Amino acid sequence: MASMPLTLVAPGLDQLESYVDALRRGWSPNNVRDVSGEQLAAFDKDPAAFLASLTSREGLIPLPDGSQVPKLPFILRWLWDGAFCGSISLRWQEGTDALPDHVLGHIGYAVVPWKRRRGYATAALAAMLPEARRIGLGRVEITCDPDNAVSMRVIEANGGVLAERFTARHYGDKPELRYVIPLRPTLTTERLMLTAIGAGDFDTLATLTGHPEVGGKLKHGVLDAAQTRAQLDLYLKTWAEHGFGLFVMRRRDDRAFVGIAGLWQHDDDLGVALRYAVMPDQRGQGFTKEAVRAVLDFAATRRLGPIIAVTRETNAASRKILTDLGFELSAVRERPDRRSLIYSKAQQDGS
Repeated sequence: MASMPLTLVAPGLDQLESYVDALRRGWSPNNVRDVSGEQLAAFDKDPAAFLASLTSREGLIPLPDGSQVPKLPFILRWLWDGAFCGSISLRWQEGTDALPDHVLGHIGYAVVPWKRRRGYATAALAAMLPEARRIGLGRVEITCDPDNAVSMRVIEANGGVLAERFTARHYGDKPELRYVIPLRPTLTTERLMLTAIGAGDFDTLATLTGHPEVGGKLKHGVLDAAQTRAQLDLYLKTWAEHGFGLFVMRRRDDRAFVGIAGLWQHDDDLGVALRYAVMPDQRGQGFTKEAVRAVLDFAATRRLGPIIAVTRETNAASRKILTDLGFELSAVRERPDRRSLIYSKAQQDGS
């Protein structure tokens, strides 16, 4: 029977027998130790409970040294082309890109031997990376053995860059390679580094949204911690769903936080809009215009035009920035508490 196109599916009863058949043929989802025997025993005892255990985030995981550690949040998917082909999982810690030292990477995968050399591992890894972006990771780490040339090619085909050679002390001090796949674009200007906002930027964002002279001048006004968390979740969702969003601005010379600049889906159905805000101690140095130029170049490479911007009539500095960058006033909106000006730039030219 011809194979179907490869997809990633959540473990389910419809695929369970095919998964168990792979275990019976000697395949193990764990690349560190063979767990096929214990999984078969668990399946024979209670198939439904076994299936539930595969996706449960509760419980402990044994390490080779005999210790046990709590499970991290994770997503498990099975590779499926009409039959079971392998598994891939993504694990992470909330609010950070870092991992405990006993975890060998954010993503692990294993393809059954009889389905190899079809590009399945490369395709599965590519399909899992959007999930990593969705939860707010700025990068993923993946490890492999130094002699696993196939896995190296899979990782590198997905943008992986070798970061280091290290010794896995929880796994018998075996040598490993650590690759990093960046998930958030970074823009660089003469004085600034703009990094796509991530889950670990909550504290930084909170200093801005909670400041009356910064957050107070944005559409949403000053935000408390819960509101800032919701705002960050929205920014992460925008990156995951649209491939664009807000950037965190930092100075290149001392890494000081400058503010935010980027793009968002305006909630008044106005389309893709600029958003920028600079901390008071960083104003008056031309950082906003410098950052927005980089954002517009980013938008141009992705053909995101037209781009609009909304600012308050009383914000003379913002109006000047938009005019200097080639935006034109296209509409005026009257609000009970303010008058908003809508500027547009129909075609991005990277200038």
